[in-house]
Amino acid sequence: MEKIMKTKFKKRLGTVTVAVTALLLSTLLAGCEAFNDNGLSSSGSLTVSVTDLQGQLGFLRDSNGVFLPTSDTPATSQVEALVVGAIVIRSRSEAEGPYTAETPITSINDQLSQDIQDSGNNLVLVPLTQGEVVESVDVPMPNPGSDKYQILAAALDHNPGTIENMATTAGQDAIKYIGFNQEFLETTPGWDMNVYGTDTPAAITLEMKRACLIGNPQDQATMPKGCARFFPSGFFSVSSAVEILSVVDENGVEIAPNGASYPLIVRADPDAPNEYTPATVYSTQFAQGAGPLPAVSAASRLTVTVSHMLANDASAACSALENTSPTVAAILASCETTTYVTVK
Repeated sequence: MEKIMKTKFKKRLGTVTVAVTALLLSTLLAGCEAFNDNGLSSSGSLTVSVTDLQGQLGFLRDSNGVFLPTSDTPATSQVEALVVGAIVIRSRSEAEGPYTAETPITSINDQLSQDIQDSGNNLVLVPLTQGEVVESVDVPMPNPGSDKYQILAAALDHNPGTIENMATTAGQDAIKYIGFNQEFLETTPGWDMNVYGTDTPAAITLEMKRACLIGNPQDQATMPKGCARFFPSGFFSVSSAVEILSVVDENGVEIAPNGASYPLIVRADPDAPNEYTPATVYSTQFAQGAGPLPAVSAASRLTVTVSHMLANDASAACSALENTSPTVAAILASCETTTYVTVK
């Protein structure tokens, strides 16, 4: 089996980490306007800022400052709905650790179906209809004494209709961005949120990332834009708008692509010598004859590093590298990167 190695008050479900304790309440509210009133109420309801999540996804605003749903382009996947809330996790043990955006989920129906069913009351489906403004939603939290859970946000390219439909193949394929907090959580009798099995107040970090490792590893048609996923079995798939910076085996040896060198810049319409279509990368750079490079399928562990120069939220310095035939060093110096580690 292939896998990844790898409250009663206000807290931001975003890229900022916040220690969640009642004693910090006045400090957080007085000094952090960006927290957007997320938090647990005394009755166990979590308020989640939808606009914060839209901002993370790089949504554009209209002339009135209202976020517009993202459209499907060669560089970005459209988003028309969000699923947010708390998901009770029984599919992973404490030893396996929490889910992350880099955890391969090849079949939600097999891996998360029961978790989703058990969490139906704690997850909210938010359609992002153009012209309608949804600033935040209130989500019921798991009761004190419930099993371990995580905070989840998933961005989907269409409205699945119900939470339960996320556990279908179509619902799985709809997920384009996903974020989990980094620890298992529990609700205390006083409706505080602690790290599971401890008295430690939870520190919530929720960062939306491309859902590159959700779904069939060989399915290129439904994976988000800006993804490259490789598995030691030899399965791999690539979508447009990603730069593959390296693929390294368990011994630290870089696996060189056929007839090319890193970075492999993958675009829907290549117009530079080191730019390739997803189909070319799939059929030529990492395939040999009818199968993948022997070095890929022979590896027991792969570390893949990618970047996204065309991302809506890419820095100016990173975006400026487009069409310049940049080196790996130049991309590493100017762009955010993502590293996935998959093992047999």
